[in-house]
Amino acid sequence: HRNPAFFQLFSHKILRLLVPYLLLAMLVSSATSQALLVQLAFISQLALYLATAWSYAVLYRRRGRTNILITFFTLNLAALKASWVHWAAPQRLWKRH
Repeated sequence: HRNPAFFQLFSHKILRLLVPYLLLAMLVSSATSQALLVQLAFISQLALYLATAWSYAVLYRRRGRTNILITFFTLNLAALKASWVHWAAPQRLWKRH
């Protein structure tokens, strides 16, 4: 019997940290594809990024409001930054006094 908490652990702890890299891989691979469906996925992803930029510029910067696009993008940027800090320079995280 499989542990019923395995899926929750895997999806919430591991996949959540991989999503930014998977999104970047999807963007790059779909940008170079010739298949129509994959090109539509590329255009859709670009449209979501543009909508997020507009939301950030208009809703957040001018009115102080947020939405799901800004939240999703911010969480994925935080995951990218956290993994970069963890893997690239762990010795910079702690300083001896």
